[in-house]
Amino acid sequence: MRPIVQLGVMGNVLEFMRVSRRYVRFNGKAGNMPSQQVDILPVHPFKIVKVSAQPGKNIRVKLTRKSQDNQTLYRVIVENKAKTATSYLEEIVIRTDSNIRREFIIPVHGNIQ
Repeated sequence: MRPIVQLGVMGNVLEFMRVSRRYVRFNGKAGNMPSQQVDILPVHPFKIVKVSAQPGKNIRVKLTRKSQDNQTLYRVIVENKAKTATSYLEEIVIRTDSNIRREFIIPVHGNIQ
């Protein structure tokens, strides 16, 4: 039998980034959905090096950059590609140059009528 050890950790958690939304949802009729966007503002310095849709069957993503108060604001534009009634779950995979967090994922839910 192994002994049980309790461990407590204290400290400050530093903010890595600010994200305008934690997921994207498309609900509605096919062909009648505006694109949606996710804004990412790095707090810890990093660059986004790649954005992709996985598996990419029902969504398309595009990355734009702009400066805001001497910081880079990244905007991921997400478009629904589904043309027929379907329901799906895909992911936006965002890769960075940071050693702290190389990749993060934003889920995309679609319910197309």
